[in-house]
Amino acid sequence: MFVHKKALFILAFILLFALGNSGVAYAVQPQFEAGKFGQGLKIEEGTTNLLLNSNFNSYFDNYHPGWDESLNGTLAPTNWSTGYNSGVPSPSIGYHAHLIGNGGRNNTPCFEFKDLNGSFGLSHRWLGVSQGLGTPASRGWTVGTKITVSMWIKVDTISRPVAFGLYHKLISTGSYSFGPNGTPYKYATQVGIWERVQATFAIDSDWDLNSNVALYIYGYHGSEGTIWVDDVQLEVKSYATSWTIPPVPPKP
Repeated sequence: MFVHKKALFILAFILLFALGNSGVAYAVQPQFEAGKFGQGLKIEEGTTNLLLNSNFNSYFDNYHPGWDESLNGTLAPTNWSTGYNSGVPSPSIGYHAHLIGNGGRNNTPCFEFKDLNGSFGLSHRWLGVSQGLGTPASRGWTVGTKITVSMWIKVDTISRPVAFGLYHKLISTGSYSFGPNGTPYKYATQVGIWERVQATFAIDSDWDLNSNVALYIYGYHGSEGTIWVDDVQLEVKSYATSWTIPPVPPKP
């Protein structure tokens, strides 16, 4: 729905603050689009981004896991895994997924996945990050619940997809899996331009609703190159809404 910007500016102002302070839903960022009578304000429903620190702005800068700091730096976000994986071959050399301080959409922190380990003899070595979400039951999720994950990505090579999915325990096997939803590959359409990608996942009857689930994001598929990821959102909807101001994470 589009309304004249000047006519409803005050109303939009009130709506944004009401949502942002409710403790239930976070206000979406205001959007302006061209309409019949000029620029209009897009009124969009509120949503709750269930990820903590989804823009990676909260981090500490003295992380020393034993990786090559000249390649991966010393930053680590709160509420997310750091990107370091001690279980991969030769973890002390080459690239891991890592946080950078000023590469994001607004020159802010973002995750960088540099799939350039072929020069170390470690082509397409695992690169990933995750955030735990607790149990589906604790969040009120049931069979049939639909969860949409979205994020902004930028690539230096078109054939570099980001992959992501919900890692959960299966009733049928007792083991963890991404299930039939898998980790879909999502591609940017341009080099060097931030674009938003999304995927929707449905909880089926094989999910163990009383065991923990986590969101995983991967960046080691396709051609060698780099993917940057910023402003991630996870919401209980069958579609993505505008990225929202994330909940304030605990201080490190």
